[in-house]
Amino acid sequence: MNRLPATAITWKFVVLISLGGFFEFFELFSTAYIMPGIVHSGLLKQTTETFFSLGSMASYIAAIFSGLFIGTSVFGFVADKFGRRAVFTYSLLWYSACAIGTDCGSRL
Repeated sequence: MNRLPATAITWKFVVLISLGGFFEFFELFSTAYIMPGIVHSGLLKQTTETFFSLGSMASYIAAIFSGLFIGTSVFGFVADKFGRRAVFTYSLLWYSACAIGTDCGSRL
């Protein structure tokens, strides 16, 4: 990357990758910021009652990371079939819209 000339195309790639990283970190870090509000409202409990309790902070975080893992495992072949650029672009747009919708919906 250091040897590439600083052209408009290079900066476009840097901006696109940065946007993808921004929304990824926004989603992961927003979990920590909205969790106290969810617990305070009574939707989730701070601790688990049983190992497979679904009404706790741990289950919420486990659901997020399980979804990331299953989505990557199940839909990883789609990029090979339809092209990595198109799949990355559409998945980034879809992910961004869902992340913003989830965070805005949780604040209502």
